[in-house]
Amino acid sequence: GTGSGNSVITPDYDSWRIAIIERGVFGGTCLNRGCIPSKMLVYLADTIQEIKRSAKLGIDANVVDVRWQDILNRIYGRIDPIAQGGEDYRNSLSNVTVFNGHAQFIASKSIQVNEHILTAENIVIATGAKPYIPEIPGIESVDIHTSDTAMRLEEIPNRLTILGGGYIATEMAHIFSSLGSNVTLIARGKQLLNGHDKDISRRFTDTFQKRITIHLDTTVQYITNENSGSVALYCTSGEKEFSVVSDEILVATGRTPTSDELNLSVTDIETCDGYITT
Repeated sequence: GTGSGNSVITPDYDSWRIAIIERGVFGGTCLNRGCIPSKMLVYLADTIQEIKRSAKLGIDANVVDVRWQDILNRIYGRIDPIAQGGEDYRNSLSNVTVFNGHAQFIASKSIQVNEHILTAENIVIATGAKPYIPEIPGIESVDIHTSDTAMRLEEIPNRLTILGGGYIATEMAHIFSSLGSNVTLIARGKQLLNGHDKDISRRFTDTFQKRITIHLDTTVQYITNENSGSVALYCTSGEKEFSVVSDEILVATGRTPTSDELNLSVTDIETCDGYITT
């Protein structure tokens, strides 16, 4: 992993022979599809909200247009060269070799990546996490987005349904609703940000409900494609049944470790709920 794993390679290890493995884009989640692009988009969304509230300050202003492609070009025009530059730099070091591909253990101290077998006494597992996809009937037959892909959508959807009530779901709801999407958020919990401070969670839920459509304490029973090219989600909340039709679905129901993809069963590494313990 080249996210936090890349930070392990410091001058302290200049005398070591080091292999670093990445199956995706160099730099990991934060740089490419997490914290950095999302906060750049949050700043944009905050700016739009400030413009909408400016009349209270005696300023008459409005948002004339959102140039989505220009926004993406500005954000990823800055981010993508950093990823490539990081990989180029590691490749330039005489003691470091970058391997592009998916790695799996074949023994406790041996890893296979592509046609290479790497053996070392010291192995750092820094593969991070991936979006969790809930087992909802029909979800495998429709196109969905996660936080990995939503920030590179080709266009802003007219109708966006977000599954989840945590910080990723609400952050994406803030971004896309500010950009002009009609956002519906569906959460299983009785309030948003359920794992955070209860007073903050309650106040945030009350405030956010004034901006977007939120269905709390709701379960998605199944999902289907519609003839119009849209997607329908059939839901229940208590005894109430209803459906939501959307152009795009963003699944933000949490993240899960990638340790299940490393073939750890051939090692002496132990996990608890997917997280490495030894």
